[in-house]
Amino acid sequence: MAYDLPHPVAAAARARPDHPALVAGDARLTFAALADRIARRAGALAALDIGPGRVVALDAPQTIDGWVDLWAIGWLGAAAAPIDPQAPAPARQALFDALGSHVRLVGGGSSNGEAAPERPWPLDEVRLIVATSGTTGRPTPVRLTAGQLVFSAMGSALRLGHRLDDRWLGCLPTHHIGGLSVGLRCALYGVTAELMPFDPKAVAARLDSGDISLISLTPSMLTAVLDARPMTPFPPRLRVILLGGARSPEGLLARCRAIAAPVATTWGMTEAASQIATRAPGDFTPGAPPLAFARVAAEPDGGLRVEGPIVGGRLLTADRGRIEGGRVVVEGRRDDVIISGGVNLSPGAIEDALRGHPAVTDAAVLGVPDDRWGQRPAAAVVLQPGAGPLDALRPTLRARCQADVGPYAAPDRFVAVDALPRDPLGKLRRARLTPLFADAALERDAARPRSGKEGAP
Repeated sequence: MAYDLPHPVAAAARARPDHPALVAGDARLTFAALADRIARRAGALAALDIGPGRVVALDAPQTIDGWVDLWAIGWLGAAAAPIDPQAPAPARQALFDALGSHVRLVGGGSSNGEAAPERPWPLDEVRLIVATSGTTGRPTPVRLTAGQLVFSAMGSALRLGHRLDDRWLGCLPTHHIGGLSVGLRCALYGVTAELMPFDPKAVAARLDSGDISLISLTPSMLTAVLDARPMTPFPPRLRVILLGGARSPEGLLARCRAIAAPVATTWGMTEAASQIATRAPGDFTPGAPPLAFARVAAEPDGGLRVEGPIVGGRLLTADRGRIEGGRVVVEGRRDDVIISGGVNLSPGAIEDALRGHPAVTDAAVLGVPDDRWGQRPAAAVVLQPGAGPLDALRPTLRARCQADVGPYAAPDRFVAVDALPRDPLGKLRRARLTPLFADAALERDAARPRSGKEGAP
């Protein structure tokens, strides 16, 4: 039997009609006003033959008008597919073709027509389509049902807590699930979502104002926010900094511990409608416990498997890791593992070791072909100003990797770069570093530790 729920904004409007729903600068809408605008916008869209089973691409909602468009599409039973408005035209067209979209909304259309009647949300109906690129850079549409979105939102609230006076600052891109989750969850919770473009100084000022209780950030974004403010505790009203989208460097977490920042690191993915395993705010112990509506297990090859309604049943992820004491420890992506002479090496662990060196601000490690061992790690590093020549640092960098990770983890070759290739959310695009190591033989270290085990480097 299929179940359905009231439309989230309509439900919130009945429960809290005068409570602020969306805020953007000086503009704001209560839940009652938002529901009215959505219904009228849906009435205008219905004339375009938008309804159940349709897929509608639109520029990702960055304003109140954009969110009205997104909610109005769902009001009619169609699936909304937010598109990066800054993407090049060929990339946008390729995604439109993959979506099979028959309508593209530029956004901000009329909401003055006759209101369309509210349509419930069947839990098994596709409500949202989000493009994800993983590490390949090739976008793939991921279809999310209403049930996945609802269970994800409820699981998040059970882990992070829920207050009726919450205000969630949304500054992540809304063509990604992390940014979309802010608006979706606030509607389901009946609390306020505040929208603003990401600017480290502006975000720091809003957090220090005492008005914001939750924010979602990536590690690179949080680093920029911390750099833009004094190293002092945040106001007590800020109770959650949901931190995900990429691996969190130990140096960043140390800065957060020093000021008792309410960081809740999370592992998630688009296919799970965002979070899968999340620490409680202020919990810096290793690993993260799965949310209430998720079970996570490690396959024999180290791949992580997720089961439950947030993934619509069962999902074998592209990530690898282990389960320790019921907590998920993510070690990286399965396709990033470096297999060197039969030894599995984690690029993420080597990167953490390099970042721990005082001369290094950032690092990326990848496997490059090796005639003897199959693969060997190579590293691109961003050095501190005045750190000195890379050739002089190489022995200590290698020693750091050997001490922290293992005798075979020291990269055979290093290159210094000004910055690492990352996407707008700060995710490392490791494959873009391959050309740096393609034309030269690896530098071999005659002092490299050897093993009696056949095949070990």
